[in-house]
Amino acid sequence: MIGRSCRGRSRIDPADGLHRPCHGTCDAFHPVIGRTDSRDRPGTWITFNVGDDPVLNDECTNVMGASFQAGGRMIDCSPMYGSSQSVIGYGLDQLGRPEKLFSAEKSGSSAADGAAQIERSRRFWDVRQFDLVQVHNLVTWEAHPQTLFEMKASGQIRYVGITAVCRVIQHSQESLRALAKRYGINQKTVAT
Repeated sequence: MIGRSCRGRSRIDPADGLHRPCHGTCDAFHPVIGRTDSRDRPGTWITFNVGDDPVLNDECTNVMGASFQAGGRMIDCSPMYGSSQSVIGYGLDQLGRPEKLFSAEKSGSSAADGAAQIERSRRFWDVRQFDLVQVHNLVTWEAHPQTLFEMKASGQIRYVGITAVCRVIQHSQESLRALAKRYGINQKTVAT
């Protein structure tokens, strides 16, 4: 799965107006807790980067709990988001590890450390496997996918993706096509 997310361009399922399908899968989730940090969309990038403060960790747990109660499933994070990963792990533990969680993580900036970094992230979250691991902002995109597809083949992750802001993807269409060709990704799953 390769896709892009642009502010103001939603992929809301018109059937219910609430759940957004994960392109190419049957998984649907919304609201999403992810990078976006705004008044109406809590994010892990800033909002969950609270360190070891127990009061703030509990507040983040409450945000996650409210999201799950509202029908949310997906939490998205990155090793580049400070303490957010451990805060998510704490919150999931406090919430009894909700079964409907769709865990989305991103690869870091070092391809050489890719598998080890993803394993550290998995331990922070304390999940058996990530549902989705994404190459983050096309950082070292040539090297990360091989590691991610190997991890997928061994059952360590369910889906492989790429996430980037619109301006990065607009200048990287050839890179995305080359990646799709190299890994035999059906072009229909490459959202542009």
